Amino acid sequence: MNTETKTKSKQWSAAENAACVSAYLKMVELQNAGKPYSKAKIRRELIGTQTNPGTLYARSEGSIEFKFMNVSACMRAIGRIEVTGYKPAMNYQSDLMREVCAQTHHNATA
Repeated sequence: MNTETKTKSKQWSAAENAACVSAYLKMVELQNAGKPYSKAKIRRELIGTQTNPGTLYARSEGSIEFKFMNVSACMRAIGRIEVTGYKPAMNYQSDLMREVCAQTHHNATA
């Protein structure tokens, strides 16, 4: 994949946040069920390929990994289980927290 096409420092869109949170919650589900999964495979699926780009095609694996760490921080803030290995990065955006709350059915005002 041509790394020159990757977006640098662009704000994440609502669709990108939604895809990232959805994938993260799938990892939580698999982790809780004791089922094996590959974080790298999930990141690659989000990116896709040049001929079949995924929702996060414009993002690098590193930026997705850091976003997963932001999701961990959101999950911790609302008292939910985090994916093991994604240390919470506390500088998450309010849009990401809203998406986490929406997908986990958590009342953000509680």
